[in-house]
This record gives sequence, C-alpha cells and structure tokens, in this order.
Amino acid sequence: MASSAFAVADLFRLPGPRRFIQTVANTVRDGRGAVIALPDGSALDLARALESVLDPEGYSLHRVDGDLSDPAAALINCLGIPDCGAGINRAARLIAHGSFRRGDVLFVEMQREAWPVWESFLEEFETTARAWDAAERPRILVLWPAASRQPGPAITTPLRAIHRWQGRMSDLDVRLHVGERLLASSISAVQRRLLTEMIVSLALWDVELADELLELPPQAFDSISPVLRSAAEARGWSSNTEVCWEAGTCDEFDGSIQVHSALAQVSNRTALLQRRQWEAQAAVVLPIVDRSRRDLIAETFSYLKTIYPDVKSPDDLFEREIGPIAHRILTRFGEGSEVGRWAANLKWYRNELAHLRPVQFSLLFRYLDFMVQRSASAPD
Repeated sequence: MASSAFAVADLFRLPGPRRFIQTVANTVRDGRGAVIALPDGSALDLARALESVLDPEGYSLHRVDGDLSDPAAALINCLGIPDCGAGINRAARLIAHGSFRRGDVLFVEMQREAWPVWESFLEEFETTARAWDAAERPRILVLWPAASRQPGPAITTPLRAIHRWQGRMSDLDVRLHVGERLLASSISAVQRRLLTEMIVSLALWDVELADELLELPPQAFDSISPVLRSAAEARGWSSNTEVCWEAGTCDEFDGSIQVHSALAQVSNRTALLQRRQWEAQAAVVLPIVDRSRRDLIAETFSYLKTIYPDVKSPDDLFEREIGPIAHRILTRFGEGSEVGRWAANLKWYRNELAHLRPVQFSLLFRYLDFMVQRSASAPD
C-alpha cells in the first residue's frame, strides 16, 4: 500500500489529512491520549506526521516497537526507565515512577492480540493519571487496526479520545493531489481537467489508486477493468469481500458512503463504474459542448438567419438544441466540410452524454482539445 514517504511528504499537506493530524495534536495538547482507528491496508505514517506538528512545540514522540504483550515492559524499554522491577505489579510501579510523569507522547502501533492487556493497562494508567497535571502526564496514542474488530476499542474516557480515519479524504483533497501531479505533464489545460475528473471519479478517497491511474496513458481508460481488477487483487479483495469501512472497501466521500471502484469491479457492478465515468466526462464536456454550440451558431448565423427569419441575432438561437441546428448546417455545408464536422461531432457528444452513456475516453481526450481550440477561434 502507500509508502511512508508518500504518506508524510504528500498526503498530510492536503487539507483533510492535515486537519486530522491537527485534531490528534489538539488531543495531545489537552493532556489526553487517543485510539486512532485505521481501515485495513492503510499504511499511513501518522507518527511522522504528528512529529512534524508536535516537535516544534516541545513534545517528544516515541514509537513503542517490538513485543507489545506486556505494556509496562514495552514502555519501560521505549523510555529507558530503570528499576521498575518485574512481576504482576510492574504496571503499577511504572505508573508511579517519577520518570513516567513527563509530557512524552508514546505512539503504539497495536497488534490485535495485544489489545486486551493494553486496554487493562490504559484503564489503570488513566485512573491514576487524572490526578496529575496535564502538562506532566504522558500521552499514549494507540494506532488501532480497525479490521481486526476484536475487541472494539471505541471507548472514550476523560483521558482518551477516539479518532477514526473515516471520511477524511474529500473530493478537494484528491483533486488537489491529482491536479498538482498533472501540472508537470505536457497535456493541455482542458485535457488535464478531463483526466483529473476521471481519476477522482474512479479513485475516490484512495490516493494510492489515484497514483496508479496517473501512470496510465489515456487509451487505458477506454477499458479500465483490468487496472481495477489488478488493484483489487493487490488489496486481497474478491466478490465475497465485505463492504465496510474497516476493510477499506467503502468510505464516506463527497457527502455519501461509496464503494471502492476496485471492489465494484470484482463484484461486477459495471453500471456503477460506468456511472462514475459518465459523471466525470459530463462534468467537463457538457459545458464545453454548450459553449462550442453557441460559437457554432455565431459562426454560421449568416446562413441560419435565412432558415429562422424571426431571429435578429445569434442570441436568439442560443436556447435552441444542437440537434436541429446541426441538421440544418449539415444539409447546407455537408459532412465533409469543417463546419459540418464541427456540428456533427457536437451533436454526437451531446447526445451520448445526455443519454448517460460514457464515450470512448481516448477519442474524447483527443477531440476535446480540438473542440476548445475551435471555439477559441470562433468570432465573439
């Protein structure tokens, strides 16, 4: 899944993820710890992202690595605290130890089987630490693998918040990421808009999938099924995989719960995927088709006003559908003329998209640039 370098250097500069890190940092500033729940397969380096925020404020973040079966031993080893002894009272002795009463932030990437003993330890620690000054008590942040489902850590206490990485990636976040990546490409501005829309529509919140789609040539979007099947295979998904946030197969995005496109592909939800592709194309193309339709009317008005004698300016025809206009132009100028081809193409693209049918992406990708250029050369 996503690399640590990507997660810190790229992901957490985006508004949604940056806001999430600030939310966790505010919990630390309040003198509390937190359970941070991530869906299965996430490889977000939250510790490094938090360090970049907390270190300048004087906090020390420590990663608790290794064997987590004994919480007290893991923390003693991490902080280098001596003389806590051994045995069943080790946790109590650690909590009472003066060196433990500091403003350290302890970041624990929880192992599923270790959670029961950590839950008991946290309850003991939080009961005692409530009496400590907030600036002095340690903060324990637990990164929870949500897909493990057992036992659920969704318990908020006076010293423990619950933060879920759910609905944190918005349309704006993914659009910013994709758009910035495409700025380095040699494609035109309108092609960049179309490609951005298509990638965001398919990748949704999954920036790793967005990066995979960014590597594809335009013709690969004519048949995106193999790419999505490969993405599902890499994530270990099949048609039997559960649709749930914990498994990473759905998330809140753009105001609603949406299924990951890779799971939709292996679940044969082709209508959903076609709808997403159509939405991406229609959002970019239909306004351009309409603008080009107006330019076509303006350019051929000297002829059209003989067909529609009641009109006095191109403005009087701007509310007319492209179909009848294109028919008149083709009848007069023929399909082989430049203006005839312009009219025919506008009519075809408009009809396809108006009937909720996505069109061949590579064809649209090439022609869209011509459509914009042709309109730009039309008279005002």
